Amino acid sequence: MRMNAQNEYYVLFDYNQSEVPDSAMAFLVKKIYTENIKRVYLEGHCDSIGSRGYNYGLSQRRVAAVENLLVENGFDRKKISGKVGFGKDKPLTTNQDAAARQRNRRVLVKFVGGPMPKKIEKVEIASENLKQDTLVEFKTVRPIKTSSSHLMVNPKKVKAPSSTNKIVQQKKPAKKPKSLKIENFKPNETIALPNLLFQGGRHFLINQSSASLDTLVRILKNKPLIRIEIQGHVCCTTYQDDGYDWDTRTHNLSENRANAIKAFLVMKGISSTRLRTKGFGGRQKLFPEEENQYQRQRNRRVEVMVLP
Repeated sequence: MRMNAQNEYYVLFDYNQSEVPDSAMAFLVKKIYTENIKRVYLEGHCDSIGSRGYNYGLSQRRVAAVENLLVENGFDRKKISGKVGFGKDKPLTTNQDAAARQRNRRVLVKFVGGPMPKKIEKVEIASENLKQDTLVEFKTVRPIKTSSSHLMVNPKKVKAPSSTNKIVQQKKPAKKPKSLKIENFKPNETIALPNLLFQGGRHFLINQSSASLDTLVRILKNKPLIRIEIQGHVCCTTYQDDGYDWDTRTHNLSENRANAIKAFLVMKGISSTRLRTKGFGGRQKLFPEEENQYQRQRNRRVEVMVLP
């Protein structure tokens, strides 16, 4: 938790959690008992992992947890205002690493009141030192231009998501695909594209991805009769059928990832008539439980299936 000059506090939460940390509990309770607090405003926020719909709910649960803590310790619920969950729409940082995502998992608590009735001792807060005091919105998200594989889907041509229904919980991992070898390109076989990995919440590839795409281009040129379906996948879905794409502002991230690979192949001379795309959202994860960052990264992927 961190206090700034405007009497605002950040309660920081663990990943995918809405329980108020012990250090924050102690600080908030002491605050309402030792100061003349007349009103409290609450705003909940999340990091970029997970669908937009799920994060709205999670941010609201975090707000409710802080509200309930204050009320259970004697603060009048009628004096608590705001109570809005913004999900991942108002990040403090760009979610580029674990430390940045930690700063975005927060509830902003604004206290309004008179002077303290008495001096209180220093309170130590066990949290990272946030370096920004104001909230900023993402107006645009710029692509990272590090290789030719960083292709952006034209947002004007992006289709609306086909479904927004709650997905069925995946019980078993998706079938392991075949390796990227020319002898595995047989009808109905699904082929892995090793190290073809994406930035979270975006359809841009990370740097290590170019080798797999170059190999795929060579195979397709050596087998000119082969047609393939490019299949996009995402991680971290809980409520919505597909992921939210920060660049196009649409809920069809897996489809956008597949279309980005198609655009790359066409750019390399592969006829578009040999290519079709499909987005599976989070329905075919290699790691259904997603226990760590490695598993989430492996789930946000693209594979190809050889068409009969």
